[in-house]
Amino acid sequence: MGWALLHPSFSYAQWPEVMSSAWDDSFREWQVYGEGEEQIGFIKMQYEFNDDWTEWMYQIGDESGFIRNKFKDNPNLWELRGGNLVYNARTQWPNDPLTWLISGEGVRMTLKSKYTNILEEWSATDSNVGDFMMYTFYENDPRDWETRENLNNDKLHLKVFLMFLVVINSAPRQ
Repeated sequence: MGWALLHPSFSYAQWPEVMSSAWDDSFREWQVYGEGEEQIGFIKMQYEFNDDWTEWMYQIGDESGFIRNKFKDNPNLWELRGGNLVYNARTQWPNDPLTWLISGEGVRMTLKSKYTNILEEWSATDSNVGDFMMYTFYENDPRDWETRENLNNDKLHLKVFLMFLVVINSAPRQ
């Protein structure tokens, strides 16, 4: 049975607050929750049967899009396309997933892990669009994440991209 059949109604009025892995032993599908613990969407691997970590799809309320590596053999460059918007992310330094430069649609943000050895707290700031922070619910458990932010209301796709970049760089590839 498809995900949409299990959760037929979405509300764009809901803003993503929490991400949880759909399964305890896999990080290929994420459930997105709004206020009041209501599931409002998902982010999942586009081609799970191929174990392809380079292409993802998402739906939050009535909004949807795709996130992919710009080049399959280069994990340093990601792109989000959704809602007629395009955002790009690249590592600040080659092969260093601790700091990401986000650009597109008038946005220039730097997403950084707070620590270099524990990838459980991330933050980003842009004086034009606001602040973003994401952290795990429980120490040493990358399955559940919470956000705190004050991003502009028209930045839903940006927030999804930031959330995705955090989990793709913090969770194991299983």
